[in-house]
Amino acid sequence: MNNRKVLNALLGSTILSTLFSFVVIALTVFHHFQMQNSLKEIADKVDRGSNQG
Repeated sequence: MNNRKVLNALLGSTILSTLFSFVVIALTVFHHFQMQNSLKEIADKVDRGSNQG
């Protein structure tokens, strides 16, 4: 019985850890694309500014 409780606790911990990892990876990918778009917008503004002068 004690073994069963330990196995259930380990399984639950593993599942939670895996879900947390997926969330962190998803947020990292989202942040990467968000920063990429922001940097592209800044580069476009800089290009437009240098073409006006």
